Amino acid sequence: NEETKETTINGVRIVENVEADRLQIFFDGIPAENIRKSLKSNGFRWSPSNGCWQSYLQSGKYKLNKIVLS
Repeated sequence: NEETKETTINGVRIVENVEADRLQIFFDGIPAENIRKSLKSNGFRWSPSNGCWQSYLQSGKYKLNKIVLS
């Protein structure tokens, strides 16, 4: 029984949305172009209806670690 978890790092809100099976990343504004490119190349897509970048939960967690560590 996993629950949705939320973390904020440097003003960026990261939500592990279990109900939607998505890892969601909320920025205060438009992220820099290099960050957007990195998100896109790692499988994240912009979701206008949610106002965030998102990926499937399990693959998104792995890819987010890859983005942060590179």
